[in-house]
Amino acid sequence: MPGFIIGTGGIFVTDKNLMIDELKIHLYTAKHLKKLSIYNINFEIWQQKTYNTLQMLFGYKSDRGKQFINISFSPSIVRKGISPPDVIQAYQSGLNEAIALLGESINILTDEQFDIGIDSSRIISNVECYIRKAFMHEFKKEEILDRLEKIKATWNEEDSNKFFIDKQNNMLVTLLNRIVSDNEDDRF
Repeated sequence: MPGFIIGTGGIFVTDKNLMIDELKIHLYTAKHLKKLSIYNINFEIWQQKTYNTLQMLFGYKSDRGKQFINISFSPSIVRKGISPPDVIQAYQSGLNEAIALLGESINILTDEQFDIGIDSSRIISNVECYIRKAFMHEFKKEEILDRLEKIKATWNEEDSNKFFIDKQNNMLVTLLNRIVSDNEDDRF
């Protein structure tokens, strides 16, 4: 059942279950961001969209949102000669913390245990279900489902070609960020 949420742009109708599904998409995105570089543009988009979703679900001054925004994804002390492994380790650690926080948030909202260890094929299946329920124009849904189908058709986590796997992860993360953005645009 749709409800009302007061956002910075006013009051708009939304579905709490759909917002929880959106939070799951942020968790899925974080899992795939772990396979990509911290310097990937999708990281910043994901971070902001995830924070916005947490604020909408838990309140704009909630501890959940504050906990998320305070997660460090880079070394806390920037010093001359910082090594790439330190940056990578901080990024991975921050994403692990974010995944745990998002999983815990989903559990609080649904009163059930959410499996954060979900594999890529189930992620894509769950995202397809979300798209079908999302508040977006049908032509956008069809376009996104088509792109998702193309990713799924070529998806093979066992593929030994790291460049190909990184490209697929990047395409999926870009698409997941777009799905959340398109749904936000069409909610009003």
